[in-house]
Amino acid sequence: MLARKNRFHGHSGVRRVYRYGKPARTAMLSVHALVNDKVKTTKVAVVVSRKVHKSAVKRNRIRRRIYEVVRGHLPAMSHPAEVVITVYKPELAVMPSDELEHSVTQALKKARLIQK
Repeated sequence: MLARKNRFHGHSGVRRVYRYGKPARTAMLSVHALVNDKVKTTKVAVVVSRKVHKSAVKRNRIRRRIYEVVRGHLPAMSHPAEVVITVYKPELAVMPSDELEHSVTQALKKARLIQK
């Protein structure tokens, strides 16, 4: 799980990232990133809609798995940014961890948050 300082608090920050952030989309998820030097640390939110899976247990499982992958990449991020990851496919709940890490890493590289 991400530390409290690396998570969003409230909906206004997420809305700001959706409005002003740059999107990068892959087949399974999208990353909206807003590089912001006003924040001290990178903040991350993972959004999993009920359209992805009806069960809250499955949605939370997807969310926790993605948070764990992102937590490993936080030191590699060059600038503090606000990041919102939106999930589109329910397969992320049962996908092997190495494939999930590759998918999330690919999306973060596409958003230019980590180096290639």
